[in-house]
Amino acid sequence: MSTQQQARALMMRHHQMVKNRQQSMLGRAAAEIGVDVEKDYWTTIQGNWTLDKKQLLA
Repeated sequence: MSTQQQARALMMRHHQMVKNRQQSMLGRAAAEIGVDVEKDYWTTIQGNWTLDKKQLLA
């Protein structure tokens, strides 16, 4: 496995761990306030969001 492949695998594993931790925390918080949570729900935003200067000043 090349260095680039190892770096990619490490990054993907880290991203998955962060995602799982966030989902667990959200699930616990929702349970505390009594909200029904669909466990399999997760969405990702693909790409970068760019804000127009007009939007920032509004």
